[in-house]
Amino acid sequence: MKYRHAPLAMSFVPSPTASRPWPLLGIRLWCIFACMSTPILLATPARADDNTQAASLAREAEKLIAAGDVAQACNKLQQRQKLAASGSAALDLAVCRQKEGKLGSAYRAYGVALDWAKKEKRFDRIRRAKQARNKLYLRLPRLTLKVDEEAAPAGLTITINGAVIPASAWNKPYPVDPGNLDVQATATGKTSWHSTLNIAAGKRKTVAVPSLDDAAVKSTPAPADDDDAPPAASDRRADDDSTPTDEDNDHDDDHASPSDDHASLRPVIELGAVGGLMISAVERGGAAALAGTNYLIASNTGGRFFATCGDTASFPGSGTCDAALATMLGGVVGGTLFGGVSLDARVHVGGRVFAGKRFPDGFWLAGGPSGSFRVAGPLWLGATVLFGTEEHRADINSARGSV
Repeated sequence: MKYRHAPLAMSFVPSPTASRPWPLLGIRLWCIFACMSTPILLATPARADDNTQAASLAREAEKLIAAGDVAQACNKLQQRQKLAASGSAALDLAVCRQKEGKLGSAYRAYGVALDWAKKEKRFDRIRRAKQARNKLYLRLPRLTLKVDEEAAPAGLTITINGAVIPASAWNKPYPVDPGNLDVQATATGKTSWHSTLNIAAGKRKTVAVPSLDDAAVKSTPAPADDDDAPPAASDRRADDDSTPTDEDNDHDDDHASPSDDHASLRPVIELGAVGGLMISAVERGGAAALAGTNYLIASNTGGRFFATCGDTASFPGSGTCDAALATMLGGVVGGTLFGGVSLDARVHVGGRVFAGKRFPDGFWLAGGPSGSFRVAGPLWLGATVLFGTEEHRADINSARGSV
């Protein structure tokens, strides 16, 4: 026989946690306020001045963009970000760099804006920054600096158009701005080296940085007046406003395509295969296989007559039958479909549907709300609250009819 039923759903409610007594909590809050109030009050005027100046720089940048001077506007926004870093300032700078056509700088600036958005839990900015980085990814020109790191002299500094390239970015494609590039290598006690090239959007090039020769030692005595001496290379780099900040050096995702990133609020669709065992336990219920089965009814007067399961008209009050079914264990195979959104790179929420074949006979279909999180690498764990139906073949242990 075949029998249909809906599986039960279970939910778990976490038990409330005990809270600490209020007097202890009040003492701790008072202590924190007393310890922190002085430095906070002392730092407030300086932050107010920085914020005022940053707001002024933002207004100047707006006027420069309206006048068509995007490059100067980006410089103003760069100063604003250094003066009073924030998520909105980082995003404004990234958008400006993109308008300026500096794709590599814009890509890294969007990375900084993404970090700020995650810190501030601004999901709208997370989505905007990731979408912008994804669109820029294939357009990025990339330059590989081939450096023999084992033979490199101590203090070797490599710059591209005056911006220092961190050692961690050597020997791999590094996003740069399209156009003319001036690559220079310097080190203390060594002669400098430089090379120029032009690179277009979406192209890749490699520049081999040679070993630097020892600098010639001059016998001319040092001048008596040190004030007239030119600054050392390290001093020039320290004073150079073009030295990149962390936003220019971080977020070099050269070995991972943005398509691998589970961006926040991005739609997620997953398909999969499932298999396993299913236990079906139904204590008692109506069974279509009992229809037409006769059973004997004995009356109080000693008479006997037959009633038929399913026939409730011949003898009023009889003909309604049910059965006790055996517990069945069977295999199941099928597929699963998940649809939802990614809250961030590690958490997905949505709904999941399961459907498939039940052995030796029958089917199963269930679905409900689902969530999953990334444990490590490609390994994900999840849970689904299921509601549905399934059909299977079961043995009838006993049956009974109404009288």
